[in-house]
Amino acid sequence: MNHAVKTYNTKSFKESFLNPNPEVSKFFDRSDHDFFCLRIEDIVAHAKIPIPPSREEGHTLILVLEGHYDLRIGSQEYRVREGELVIQQAGSIFR
Repeated sequence: MNHAVKTYNTKSFKESFLNPNPEVSKFFDRSDHDFFCLRIEDIVAHAKIPIPPSREEGHTLILVLEGHYDLRIGSQEYRVREGELVIQQAGSIFR
């Protein structure tokens, strides 16, 4: 079974995978086209888990300041550790 992987922009990703509430909205109170920084731990609590494989129209940078962050880009699984940075290219499949 071959399913197409959907591409999201910031607005459509937020609407699809984050619960609507004022606390989440404050993180996105600028234009959807602006550069912005978010703490993953502030967003994860509001996410509709699991998020299926997706593509993002914009680039994503993930800097881990403490602990670790597990993710999959394409078919590769990564564990990003403290002090490491991941740059996820726009259009790449992630989850």
